[in-house]
Amino acid sequence: MDTLVPAEQRRRPRLGPPPTPSPSVGDTAAARAWLDAERITLTTVSAYTADRGWPGHTPGWPPPCSATLRSAVIIPKPWPSTPTPCTPPAKPTIPSVRADQAWCRLLAAGPLPAGRRPHQQALTLSREIGDQAGEARTLDNLGLVYWRQGYYQQAADHHHQQALTLAREIGDRADEANALDNLGLVYRRQGHYPQAADHHQQALTLFREIGHRAGEADVLDNLGTVYCRQGYYPQAANHHRQALALCREIGHRAGEANALDNLGLVYRRQGHHSQAADHHQQALALCREIGYRAGEADVLTGLGLVRSRQVATCRPPSITSRP
Repeated sequence: MDTLVPAEQRRRPRLGPPPTPSPSVGDTAAARAWLDAERITLTTVSAYTADRGWPGHTPGWPPPCSATLRSAVIIPKPWPSTPTPCTPPAKPTIPSVRADQAWCRLLAAGPLPAGRRPHQQALTLSREIGDQAGEARTLDNLGLVYWRQGYYQQAADHHHQQALTLAREIGDRADEANALDNLGLVYRRQGHYPQAADHHQQALTLFREIGHRAGEADVLDNLGTVYCRQGYYPQAANHHRQALALCREIGHRAGEANALDNLGLVYRRQGHHSQAADHHQQALALCREIGYRAGEADVLTGLGLVRSRQVATCRPPSITSRP
């Protein structure tokens, strides 16, 4: 995780040399490959040990194991078809393990939006144990759930804004950037494009300052979408291409699929239907390869729109008979 997301390194425990030989994960591609191969094992161990209150296996100091895994699980977006079950223990355990229980509920719940309940449980636990960093992240995740459900004002005012304020208070710049980016998503859905672009730009600056490359890639893609909605197609395409190159470099495959799909949308808006269809097809193949079902649905919609435009432009003009 230090190799893949160095910007979050301070949240993780410092570990000594491993007692047995470990795989080489000196570059992001190797780190991503190892985490992908071991993801089900890691999330299962995290949930199992947290529920049983075993601090020797789920690290007994902040940040907890599940929080360490969070970026490994969330960055790729797709999820195993059978999530790990996670049930609360009969009795409260020490604070760090209870924090792990909060995060393992989210790991077990699957991809966002998993519904409000597991996030509310995690939020309650984070507040009970005074885990402000966990509280900020959970507020931000809850905001995403409300955003996906169309409750934009609740998402912005009661969750993302609270997460942003809390992240700034505790000096967590990664969570501050996430909250800014997610506020941009809400403003975009509401049609407030200048506000959306401003918040995405602030997030982009922060992600670049702390070296959070996955966050940088996602924000570049989000900025491209805002510019596309405003009709600034060259700027939009430029941002999507930057996002695409960065996603490919760091192995962010769901982000790669999103960037390809969004490039297809820009080309469609410009009337370049062949280029649009090609990018949507690449995105579709990638979504199916990695099991990114939500992305697949979006890409199919875009591809259908391109095909309908292609048919419309090829259809001969109708001839009106005159008496």
